[in-house]
Amino acid sequence: GGECGGEDGSWPPVLRMLTYNVFIRAPAPQFTHNTDDDRKDERLRRFAENLRRYDVVCLQELFGAFSNRRDWLAEVAGRLGLKHQLRSSTNVRPRCL
Repeated sequence: GGECGGEDGSWPPVLRMLTYNVFIRAPAPQFTHNTDDDRKDERLRRFAENLRRYDVVCLQELFGAFSNRRDWLAEVAGRLGLKHQLRSSTNVRPRCL
């Protein structure tokens, strides 16, 4: 066999990994300038349609505070076979040492 393949010429298993900044920020308070509809729900649904393509998914800026979007995506990912997850806290209170 070759260095990359087994005796039968097969290749080693492939790990399909995605790292992506989904930019699903927490809803902004009404007094801020950032209250326009940036299609968070639509973008997240379209993103979820492609989760089956990956074995490991690492996401940035999928905030859990003041919204259920992160929980929704975790539930969908679980139904699609992504069994494990690690997420940051949704605690929004300041922490002091």
